[in-house]
Amino acid sequence: MVLLAATVPAAGVLVPLWLVGGAANGGENVFANLLTARRVPEAMRARAYASYGAAVQGGSMAGFLIGGALLAVVPPRPLIAGAGVVGLLVVLAFVPVLARAARRSSSAGLATPGRPAEPEPAAGDTVGPWLSASHARGSGTSSS
Repeated sequence: MVLLAATVPAAGVLVPLWLVGGAANGGENVFANLLTARRVPEAMRARAYASYGAAVQGGSMAGFLIGGALLAVVPPRPLIAGAGVVGLLVVLAFVPVLARAARRSSSAGLATPGRPAEPEPAAGDTVGPWLSASHARGSGTSSS
């Protein structure tokens, strides 16, 4: 969508492009969260979500910084086209890497399809149903 945005004749044409791109971005976010929930053991999910969020936000901040600096020397339309091309090249560069990792994890039996990954019982996970474990009056209710 970013690459196509560089070719539009009028700003009004950007609206449907950004709607489609936004829907695709939302789908990617749902897919990434689903993969994280299914593949990362529960005890490590917070760290995984934080790492993913930091990478996304850091990439966005770096992109704004670099894009803003480049606007001083490059017109916007070629800059947008270049950003679209670079985005596609990055995706193409990582497809083989991710395909290898997916094959390796499926052959090693690292995750059961359709079932979230769980830590081993000996992993020392101390997080549990703490509300139900409390013996205080009113614990485990919405009014506590």
